[in-house]
Amino acid sequence: MSIKLNKISKKLKNFTKKVFTLRNLKNWLIVLIIFSAIFAIINKFNNNYAKAIPLIGDEPSYMAIADSLTTFKTFNLYQEQKTEHYVGKFFYHFDLHMVNVAPGQAYPKHGLAWPILFSPFFYLANNPRLLIMALQNVIVSLLAVNLFLWLKENKYSFWLALFIPGVLIFALPIAVQAHMIFSEPLAALFTIYGLRKWDKPNVFSVLGIAILPWVHIKYLAFYPLFIYPYFKFDFRHLLKTKIVKIWPLIIIGASVIGLAIFNHYAYGTIFSGQEKSSSFFNSYQGLLGILINREDGLLTSAPIYLLSFLGLGALFFKNRKTFYQVVYCVGVLWFITGIFESWSGGQGPSGRMILVTLPILAPALAEVMVLPFKWIFRGIFALLWVPTLILAVNGIWRPVTTINKPLYPNLNIIPQLMGWKFDLEKYFPDVHKLGWNLNLMWLLIFIGLFILGLVLAKYRKQAEKIYEAIDYNSGL
Repeated sequence: MSIKLNKISKKLKNFTKKVFTLRNLKNWLIVLIIFSAIFAIINKFNNNYAKAIPLIGDEPSYMAIADSLTTFKTFNLYQEQKTEHYVGKFFYHFDLHMVNVAPGQAYPKHGLAWPILFSPFFYLANNPRLLIMALQNVIVSLLAVNLFLWLKENKYSFWLALFIPGVLIFALPIAVQAHMIFSEPLAALFTIYGLRKWDKPNVFSVLGIAILPWVHIKYLAFYPLFIYPYFKFDFRHLLKTKIVKIWPLIIIGASVIGLAIFNHYAYGTIFSGQEKSSSFFNSYQGLLGILINREDGLLTSAPIYLLSFLGLGALFFKNRKTFYQVVYCVGVLWFITGIFESWSGGQGPSGRMILVTLPILAPALAEVMVLPFKWIFRGIFALLWVPTLILAVNGIWRPVTTINKPLYPNLNIIPQLMGWKFDLEKYFPDVHKLGWNLNLMWLLIFIGLFILGLVLAKYRKQAEKIYEAIDYNSGL
């Protein structure tokens, strides 16, 4: 027993020596101060936002699930609907997103993890919206800190690892979702932490991954990537594949089985209670619209993400493992979302439905800052970051613009502020006019940026070899 205690104490001492060095304490203090300030600034807007904007989109349904759980002690929303108990809490009527399975049985369409997490707040306040928004601020701050740590672990400099998360959380849709009661920031936090601990999982990372499909069933699509490190694959003889980590598979398997049992009990199917949406795959509205649509496209509200294509090319050459992780997560969710009618997410900020994968693009954006001829690309980064920041601040300052998409100014605000006389939006297709010209132009831009990033990364690697050779010879 004493031997085991000695081993534990030695491990703790070694851990504290690595973590609590003077340099690390300084770094942690800077990160803590900066992200605490960000949290305070975001939190300051919560009260004004709650007064100006009613619950929208899926937010009322999340609140109703938590209200039903605390009031009627059930996920069955029948009593919530029949008594209209929510009207007394939220002061107005709204449509509950639920599936009427049988008389007296109506279960929610949405995942249960998020409303379960904030349901205790209903014991503290009649309308706990501000408390939930404060929790959302904490989640966004934790997301930023984990992005910082992920970039540091990928060998980016301290200040670059600090700068990129700041860019992302102060861009739409994350900047506005810090005030909203959607589940995407929570799923993003679990995903980023899971990627950080991808090949060295711990209990928290595995639990986060296990909870993901309870946030939304579509995140099951991430599982092939996350469970890959738990196996030692023999691709020539698949039957000889070995399990190298059994305990994460047990936790994840139990979660999936539990979700299937609940779905079968509630909806009569092991999948989910979400109604099937019409596929728009043949007209590819969502697949390209997610990025370039005039009203709902990501790039019209956060132009900085255009550079992620450039960074992905560089990342492919520099860090193949991270590249595959990023491309898998982003590509899978982009495709799953884009082929359905609801790709825009209805009420809510542009890019809301793919928010989970946007923080995953952090390494790609970081690569742009370290490309050869770096001051040219840092200048381009700044040119796209400024309008991104303006649009985000506008969305926070005038939140009504994030609800009714026709009112959303998107890129029109930039020419107005700069005094330009041309309309930027003509370069972005309308949802009903996805013609070949604009779409082909944008596809060529995306492909061209990727190739340019790849070529520049290759040039950088060759230059590094030359410098290494010069240093080696000079050392002789």
